Amino acid sequence: IKDATEQRVNGRTPEADSALHHLERAKLLTADSNWHRLIDADIKYVNWDERNIWGSVLRDSANALATSAKFTQAAEIYDQLLNKVLRTQRAKDDVKWDYATIEYAKLKRRASAVARLGEVINTIAKDSSGAPVDTTYNNMFENYGAMCHYLGVDTMKVNRKVAYEYFERAAAIAWKERGKSYLNMAELTKTNIELSLKHAENAVAWERLFNTEEKKMIYRLLAEAYRRKNQPDKARLYFDKFRELQ
Repeated sequence: IKDATEQRVNGRTPEADSALHHLERAKLLTADSNWHRLIDADIKYVNWDERNIWGSVLRDSANALATSAKFTQAAEIYDQLLNKVLRTQRAKDDVKWDYATIEYAKLKRRASAVARLGEVINTIAKDSSGAPVDTTYNNMFENYGAMCHYLGVDTMKVNRKVAYEYFERAAAIAWKERGKSYLNMAELTKTNIELSLKHAENAVAWERLFNTEEKKMIYRLLAEAYRRKNQPDKARLYFDKFRELQ
């Protein structure tokens, strides 16, 4: 009994060890690749959070509640997992992502969702482009970038300083619409010619992904910035690009 209790306290259970033993044996008894995939999925499930089966069960319960549109109840379980149950950083990252998703999209707590997921993003190792070194985080980065960007778009109407901070978070990591965050940062700082030009030059590198209005916006910003910098050739280049889209 003492050994079993210690295993539970340390995040592992006798049930998990037994389950893994039987799963490994089952894998040896079949050559069917479909069964192997199913068994591997079960092994991954048992091993999650250092074989914390209770944590896996609670996470499943929370996700099922979220799927059934019981978002407040799901959030309560996510809180319990994060504050009392989970042990490993990766498991906490996974649950913070689950939690932030419903906070942002369903509970109308978008600022809280961005802050929660930002805690995860800040701890993940990144390469020089702002992409996660561990590629299993790619989807999280993509969605975090979008969350920050579109919260920034909405916040521009009421607080330009806070909106800039959201765009800055989005632009700091690798995601597919990063250039649009740079574009909005350039617009918000256009009274500061050096800073606006820096953001605009970053943004124009993504122009292939911009729609017509976004292209007009970046060309106008660049033409004006270079005019104020007394660089007429560059100003004319972007003014001509802008005029072609009129």
